[in-house]
Amino acid sequence: MNMVSEERILRLREVRERTGLARSSLYQQIAQGKFPRQIRLGLRSAGWLESEVNAWIAERIRVSRPSVGRGDGNRTAALGRAVAPLTLPGPSSRSADEAV
Repeated sequence: MNMVSEERILRLREVRERTGLARSSLYQQIAQGKFPRQIRLGLRSAGWLESEVNAWIAERIRVSRPSVGRGDGNRTAALGRAVAPLTLPGPSSRSADEAV
């Protein structure tokens, strides 16, 4: 089988579901050259190649999480900074007036 016969064409609804982008954001990114252009299916219909959409998603993941796939498990490196533990005020830190 050649590559063309294995390729799926995604319609707008599925592209939006897969990417999480709103319709306007999707077309804005296409105009800016940041998202793959759709292909013509007919006079009033278009679709996107699944492989190009998948590649765009993979690139977004790679850019957002540079250490993914390196196997170091270092969260600090993944975020580019140290992660401070979350501390919440306990009941003893409230004044008598604030207690409910």
